[in-house]
Amino acid sequence: MRKLRSGVTYANVLSTLCLFLLLGGGAYAATQLPKGSVGTKQLKKEAVTPAKLSSAAKATLTGPQGPKGEAGAKGDTGPKGDTGPKGNQGEKGEPGTASVIYSKWALATAGPAGIYDGTWARTATINAPSLTSEVLANASVDVYMTFGSEISSLPYRSGAGGAFNTISYTLAPGKITIRRSTDGCKEESCLIPLSTVIQYRYVIVPGGTPES
Repeated sequence: MRKLRSGVTYANVLSTLCLFLLLGGGAYAATQLPKGSVGTKQLKKEAVTPAKLSSAAKATLTGPQGPKGEAGAKGDTGPKGDTGPKGNQGEKGEPGTASVIYSKWALATAGPAGIYDGTWARTATINAPSLTSEVLANASVDVYMTFGSEISSLPYRSGAGGAFNTISYTLAPGKITIRRSTDGCKEESCLIPLSTVIQYRYVIVPGGTPES
């Protein structure tokens, strides 16, 4: 074998160079690889993990949204809940009234002027057979009048006849007395007349159980 210098042989130099390449040359290549020198051939199969991918790379791996899936089967009906406690019974209502009684429209029979409760008034009388003593004691009675198309409840106050006056009524078994008094009138001569064309109707609302 040929000697190079001072006992250094060619084989020694070659082995030393190989050892350098194995120990240092590989590290140099791993840290100083040129840009774009690593391709699919240089990558080991399944060597790249998701953690090594950038956010931009991961975004490209997402495909388009798929079609909406079919609705699932309807679930079973849940168990029936417990029945709540029974509420307290309400208070008993007041007794109702019997059928309301009302008369037909009728004219009143003119009567004389007179003084009632210290007031002068012209009077007229309506027959009311349903107006018994028991009804007067237990029922409510209302009286209405009409002339033309208007219906008014009594008492009725107006300025008809040139002076303020009031048409009212009093009740007695079997009859109703209509009274027309005129404000400030203290004698028969200044009383406003009570028209004979006025018709009257009475309504009886039977009472219930008296309050204790």
